[in-house]
Amino acid sequence: MPNLFKRGNPYTFKQGNQAGKKTQFVAGDTEQALRGKEGQEHGRMWTRAIKAALMDYRSTKDNIKRGQALYKIAMKVVESATKGAWPAIDEIGNRLEGRAAQSIKVEDNRERLPEEMTDAELLGEIGRIRALRAAKQVRDPAAAAPDESEPSGIH
Repeated sequence: MPNLFKRGNPYTFKQGNQAGKKTQFVAGDTEQALRGKEGQEHGRMWTRAIKAALMDYRSTKDNIKRGQALYKIAMKVVESATKGAWPAIDEIGNRLEGRAAQSIKVEDNRERLPEEMTDAELLGEIGRIRALRAAKQVRDPAAAAPDESEPSGIH
């Protein structure tokens, strides 16, 4: 295997390269950490507020120093999970393994043209319609003779 990091390798950055400088994390720069990726500033106000609160929260009573709140919360979740709390176990599983994909059963209920149906499908559809009409006691317009007393739809 070639040593990719030896001097003169064409795949390494040249000295003075500024690639990634704009997004590089600087220790203690909370503002930059909250900014996240460029272009995501809009629509993430709640996320930014929560991150800021987690970074700024401190409590002398609970011995939580500034910047330790999220770690303390994570420890509480782990502690709850080890005691058998299913919501905590589920949360850890979802974070580590990802949520299980939801399966959605979709039926094709679009009407098909008779030309697209097989003979068996047509007979089944005719039987289904006749059974529905019989259950609702609806007259089958194809089976009934036209009533001569009623005017036709075309004049």
